[in-house]
Formats: sequence, structure tokens, C-alpha cells
Amino acid sequence: MNRLEAGNRLSVIERMKETGLKEEGMRMRTRTVTTLVLALFLGSILVASASAQPKKPLRCELTMEVFWLPELHWEGTVTGYIEGTITVTELPPSFPGKTEHFSEIFEIVTANGLIRGVDEGVWNMKTYKWRANGKVTEATGIWADLVGCRVHEMGTTSPLGAEVTAWGTITIMHG
Repeated sequence: MNRLEAGNRLSVIERMKETGLKEEGMRMRTRTVTTLVLALFLGSILVASASAQPKKPLRCELTMEVFWLPELHWEGTVTGYIEGTITVTELPPSFPGKTEHFSEIFEIVTANGLIRGVDEGVWNMKTYKWRANGKVTEATGIWADLVGCRVHEMGTTSPLGAEVTAWGTITIMHG
């Protein structure tokens, strides 16, 4: 074998090695791209399914005290998922039998925004229990997505007197 043949043979072997390395590199790139495309696809499915999940109700405890003047209203605190103060202004009620049917406007003020709404309910003058249903009509800050949400309140008051307190729950439900 002469020098030319040996050089050609060597260059063929080198070309085979280079080609093999290039093919291996192409296979690696193809695997990497396929893996990335699959990860993006699965990630988009997970995000879509997470955003399709219904939001959980926001349940909070509340305590309030009645203020008779200048107009009948309640002031207190809300704790739990939402932390802040609450003011409830009662509109003129009706008294069929041993119950009070009321309408009211509520406002919850937090460090992250406010939540306003309206509700209607019934207070039993014998058991001192009350329930109300309504909706959020205005919200700001991190609570802005609550506009239109349903609201349910329930609780108990102390007997009527100069000082009346109330305690219970307020739940804000999406959809």
C-alpha cells in the first residue's frame, strides 16, 4: 500500500468518524427538540386544566358591633381568607311576625383593596340567628375579580340591648 492509498484510507476513516459524530449530534438535537416540544405541550395542557378548575369559596369569620347613631350600621372585623374591617349599613327593614327582613350594603376594607356588595336576609328575633344572600358589586386591588360573585352570610347576635354584637361567617363564591 502506497502513501496515497494510506492517506485516502485514513481520510475515509476520519470522514466516517466525523459523519458518525455529526449523525449522533443530529440525533441528540432531535431528541432535545422533541423533548422540549413535548414538555411545552404537556405544560400547556396542565395550565389549561388548572385554569379550568373552579375557584374555591372564600370563607371568613366575622365579628361586629351595632352602632345605632347617626344611622343603624354595624362595624367589625373579618378574618380568614380575607383579613380586614367590615362596615354594614342597614336599609329600612320590615317586620313580618317574629322576624326582621333586611337589606344592607357591606364594605370590607383590606390592605390589598376593598370589597363592596349588597345582600338581603332574615333575622329571627327569638333565636337571634340571621342569614343573608347577596353579591359583590364592586372590588379593587387583588379582589377585583370578585365583582359579581355570590355572597352568603350567617350568624348569631346577642339579645337586643344598648350593646349588640354579632358573630358568624361570610362566604364569597365564584360563579
